[in-house]
Amino acid sequence: MRKGLSIGLALVLVLIGLAPAIASAQANPTAGQAPQREAGQAQQRVENRKGIAKMKAERLRGYIARHIEVLKSIIARMETRIAKIEARGLSAEGQTKLESAKKNLVDAKTLLGNTADTAKKIVADVESVLGGDDVRKGLSDAKKKIGEPRKLLADAIAKIKAARQDIAGALGTVTAPASMATTSTTTSSAN
Repeated sequence: MRKGLSIGLALVLVLIGLAPAIASAQANPTAGQAPQREAGQAQQRVENRKGIAKMKAERLRGYIARHIEVLKSIIARMETRIAKIEARGLSAEGQTKLESAKKNLVDAKTLLGNTADTAKKIVADVESVLGGDDVRKGLSDAKKKIGEPRKLLADAIAKIKAARQDIAGALGTVTAPASMATTSTTTSSAN
């Protein structure tokens, strides 16, 4: 009897020890699917990176487009100012400075056009990279290219500033219209 009791007791202890293992095996039937889940998570991370890259590329394009529009409006105002100055009449030195200002504005317009084209190309490059497998390398290449439109914008701004200085120099050499010259001599002789 003692022998049967000790065998029964040993059997109960073994079953109690195995009970948590049996319960976890029944509760987690997908224990063998961990590699599949990790692969799915890796794919999800890649998709998230692609989405973020697209969003950043669009933000860059929008940023550059906004700056181009602002600079174009500045150029338009400066061209209007040049036309008004020319209508007043200029000395030879002033005319030279005004021509320099016009040239700088034309150069700035060209740079702005190049900037817009470069920004569109970068967005297209990023989208093509996102279709490939090596997203990280493609994005690092795109980051290097992003500096190019920013440099073009800076060059355009420098040209606009140079044109602004030329206009200011030309304003210093504006000749007075004939009607103003006669009125100023009349008032000075009356005193």
